[in-house]
Amino acid sequence: MGEPASGTLIQQNASASTEIDRVQVTIDQGEPRPHQDSSRRHYIYKVPDHFHKSSEQSYTPQVISIGPLHHGNKKLQKMENYKATYWKDFQQRARLTDGMILERIVKEIEEKVPACYEENRPNSDKPFAQIILHDATFIIEYFLRCRFPELQTDKDRAAITPWRAARMRLDFLLLENQLPFFIIEELYKLLLGVDEADRSRLPSFIDLIFDYFQGFNTQNHEKPGPNSDFRINHFVDLLRRFYLPPPNSPFSKKLKRPDNHDPVEGNCISQLARSKSGNHDPVEGNCISQLARSKSGNNDPVEEMYCTSQLAEAGMTFKKSESGRCLLELNFENGILEIPGFILNKDTELCARNLMAWEQLHYPTNEEYITDYFRLLDFLIDTDKDVGLLRRKKILVNRLGDKCATIVNNLCSNNVADTPSTLYYRKLCQDLGHFYNNPWNSWKIKLRRDLSTPWVIVTTVSAIFLLVLTLVQTVCSVISTVK
Repeated sequence: MGEPASGTLIQQNASASTEIDRVQVTIDQGEPRPHQDSSRRHYIYKVPDHFHKSSEQSYTPQVISIGPLHHGNKKLQKMENYKATYWKDFQQRARLTDGMILERIVKEIEEKVPACYEENRPNSDKPFAQIILHDATFIIEYFLRCRFPELQTDKDRAAITPWRAARMRLDFLLLENQLPFFIIEELYKLLLGVDEADRSRLPSFIDLIFDYFQGFNTQNHEKPGPNSDFRINHFVDLLRRFYLPPPNSPFSKKLKRPDNHDPVEGNCISQLARSKSGNHDPVEGNCISQLARSKSGNNDPVEEMYCTSQLAEAGMTFKKSESGRCLLELNFENGILEIPGFILNKDTELCARNLMAWEQLHYPTNEEYITDYFRLLDFLIDTDKDVGLLRRKKILVNRLGDKCATIVNNLCSNNVADTPSTLYYRKLCQDLGHFYNNPWNSWKIKLRRDLSTPWVIVTTVSAIFLLVLTLVQTVCSVISTVK
């Protein structure tokens, strides 16, 4: 593919130098990112070895490497030639012909991007900045071709077959296979120029990635507007946004501050802030005691969890939540557990594992919402019997066959704690455990198990009938004796 794809849709940018100045400023202001410790600037991680041992393919790219961590993998060499071609196309499309401009881009990348990686040494001799430039511009050019098929050439279609394209989409969602989002977005802006007419011909990069990953946006999150403060670290962070409820929704507030959250905590923190920090203050001691008491209920461990079939034996009813609910929004009330419908397919494991790795490596434990969701699924789905029950209730669509329960059980093995970390899911697990262990429900379980076969039922009924007859006979004998 020697010449760049042409068309009236994409106009050549005649103001690259001006854009570079703006890009430089934005890159300087691009960090730190949300939820990031100011003392730890990186947010692209090498996944720990024990994660890899659970499922190597879930963390390793199969078609294309992005960023330095998997660069140089010989199995992925085929796409490197297309990256070089797409880089040339991008240069021509953005009219980046000035050597000094390119030098400035390279300098900014070398100064700002390495700090985003926990490890940034590539497995090749290629300069770091060249890897980032080729990968970022490949993503831009490829996403544009996906959005506007008329930009595709015969060479594009021959090289990137439907199977390869489908797997590339998953490779873009691997935690070790990421670029800092801000560098891709700012390079993309070079195509927009400073002319309003040029801007109107192209979508924003946020629009572009929402379209490309729309299959993962199951809650139909709206695309952020031009004046939105929407910021992400990379594509795995975007995937996490798709799983979470919209920021201002009622469930979002409930997830962060569950119903059992004690207002004592907030009041005490305010009082402590106002109290003197010098000598011992009675307010301080009193508040610490109150905090200890209020926290003790929320932090009770989840001693044991029960699977779907066990909970059903205890009399629990399972119901599919009405459509539109957030995937994470399970609700238990009056013996009914409402679960949003979900699909388990071959992509679920890859997405789940990378999301859990991202949360555990980057977020505080009380914000591991998606990790806790899959922990809970691991509890609820233990055997094929549980899968069948959820399917009959139309809660689960199983596209994994008889491997479904095994895959769900393996998701959380060797990489996460045994019980939920977030207050919302901990409370939910405690409520389910209390329901199962309720004496009346325990008696129902025993009764169901004791009467599990027709012969047992017949024998029990016969015994009861004989007992009644014996009592009647005894009463009649007593009455006869009295007379």
